[in-house]
Amino acid sequence: MTTKDLAEDITNYISYLESLHLQVTIILRKEYWSIVNHRLSRFTIHTNPFCLAVKAYPNTWARCSACQSAILDSACRSERLIMCHAGLEGFIFPLFTDKAVGYIHVGSFYSDIQKSLRQIENVARGIVIEEKKLEETFKMNVSAAVPDSSYVKTLIHPLCHMMEGYIKTACVPGKSNDTILNKVVAYVSSNRQANLTLENISAACFCSPSSISHKFKKYYGCSISEYINRLRMKEAQNLLLNTNFLIKDIADIVGCSDSNYFTNVFKKITGISPKQYRVMHRTADSA
Repeated sequence: MTTKDLAEDITNYISYLESLHLQVTIILRKEYWSIVNHRLSRFTIHTNPFCLAVKAYPNTWARCSACQSAILDSACRSERLIMCHAGLEGFIFPLFTDKAVGYIHVGSFYSDIQKSLRQIENVARGIVIEEKKLEETFKMNVSAAVPDSSYVKTLIHPLCHMMEGYIKTACVPGKSNDTILNKVVAYVSSNRQANLTLENISAACFCSPSSISHKFKKYYGCSISEYINRLRMKEAQNLLLNTNFLIKDIADIVGCSDSNYFTNVFKKITGISPKQYRVMHRTADSA
């Protein structure tokens, strides 16, 4: 089976898990980012609106990254339920080939609301979003029902096997002819809330800007900036539906410092303004 086939199977299976209200994220060590197929890249970052709100600021983004690194260093210990620095809990499932290469995170839950709120209080001190607004987003988007661990294991073990097979296949020399593109997509997906430019992307991926631009346009049919905007607007849609954040706050969270630019890009991609999108879809959901 090819990496493309495996990526298709993994994507379909994660979509099935999402239909069961399980939020799945694939976290790999940096040296494996380049093998991430573009279809899998959307699963490499937590997209829960609470997580997006927390990670919208440099200091809290750094804390989230440090938390992930600590988990990567200890992921080989066992499958377990953990709580992150922001009060969100999730199950950790290590991924192995000949060594620990990453983990699958399944969330998002809380078992002790008071403990989670204390964590949120600590996080709120370092960002501009009010603590009450952050608490509200947490309660709207994080489940109080932690599923039975045996049930989760039954569902996630097949995904672990598929991911480990994908990693082994993708790491065979000569199997992939788009390593640079995979590396670019993985970098963009993991840093899309930052100030991304063709220059800093190419520097991070050790390739010239002209080469990356040409490869990306040829393979994806759009420029890197267009791809980034699509990712950001997808996150914005999620935030518009699942939070009560002001549109200017959502613009900041997804990486657009200019709210007018954000509105123009959103309308270009979706055909309607952010405000219209929120009203239209919330009305449809409540009908």
